[in-house]
Amino acid sequence: MSSDIEVSDDLKQFFLNLYNGYSGIADLVDRSHRSFLHVHTGLEDYIEKWLISGIDVVLTGSPGDGKTHLLQHIYQRLDGQISLSVELDASQKTEDEILMAWQQARISNQAFFLAVNHAPLRKLAEKAKDYEGFEDLSHSVLSTDSTAAQSEIINFLIYSNEQQQEFNAVQQNSLMLIDLSYRASITDKNLVQGLIEKLCGIASFLTCSEEQLPPKCSYCPIKNNVLAMQTERVQNRLINLFELISQQGKRATVRDLLGFLVYTLTRGGTCSDLWKDGDKDCNDNDYYNLMFDPAARNTLFDHLHSTFDPGIFADTKVDIALWSGNISTTWIGETSAYVPNSLSELRSLKRRYFFEGSESADDQFCRMLSDT
Repeated sequence: MSSDIEVSDDLKQFFLNLYNGYSGIADLVDRSHRSFLHVHTGLEDYIEKWLISGIDVVLTGSPGDGKTHLLQHIYQRLDGQISLSVELDASQKTEDEILMAWQQARISNQAFFLAVNHAPLRKLAEKAKDYEGFEDLSHSVLSTDSTAAQSEIINFLIYSNEQQQEFNAVQQNSLMLIDLSYRASITDKNLVQGLIEKLCGIASFLTCSEEQLPPKCSYCPIKNNVLAMQTERVQNRLINLFELISQQGKRATVRDLLGFLVYTLTRGGTCSDLWKDGDKDCNDNDYYNLMFDPAARNTLFDHLHSTFDPGIFADTKVDIALWSGNISTTWIGETSAYVPNSLSELRSLKRRYFFEGSESADDQFCRMLSDT
């Protein structure tokens, strides 16, 4: 974390609340905290260029996709540079109120910037039929003909390099409709690694000293989790898992991703919170076990648990080596691997090896998923 960011108690609580979703709702988040979480993806550059050019922009998607966060971030960046009409909370306005504000923006030669969920957008598009000059909105959202569908899809594919040429060709539209539910949030390496870096910076202030550890534990799990999650090998393995989820047609929002990372780093609490349950073993709080903790619940956890757990799938080569203590790899953190005394300990080591072992994820997937 940058040394000029103060890690206050308020920021720590904001971080912990990301797991239960409260801090992931942009409308409820302090401006400085919201800015801290932002990871630049390149989409912002397009949107700012369109708005500066006078093109209206609508961000849509499902709750948690990051619409309001992105709108507020860009509005803050452009504040004072251009005259811009922004609808910060479409859920609190009627369709008529939004469309009249949009009309007024056009009369004033201002670009209009709106964030709205899918269902309210369809209602807005239906109502737009009653307003002159909003044919582009109703056509883009409601039309089922192939031309409209193609135009809409091209507008969304700003995340695909292969579609860059086609995408550039439609940027002369008077309205750009961006569906953030098409964004591959969990497989966007820049986004995932950027959020990990930011969240690890806060999590590093939630660790404990050796004197605070319970008798059963010789190391601080959160400190180890931060160290491991900042390692490129672990990050790449995590993205490999997310790609496997995505290949099955499953998706998760940015809010889900934030909650997943916070829980994986800290179980959603400070280090002292981890020891309130005196029966907990130290490695119960290791990142590779927390990812597969059945008590961890959000859409991304559910997808991961139903897709792949390296602790459960058989890998004869690795399993035998781990049982015998003859595995050859460099482990991350203060703890070295041990010879397992039970199936639960073997399961834990198998998960750790998947993330920290020197073999590629593809080689491990090939062995473990060959018959599935």
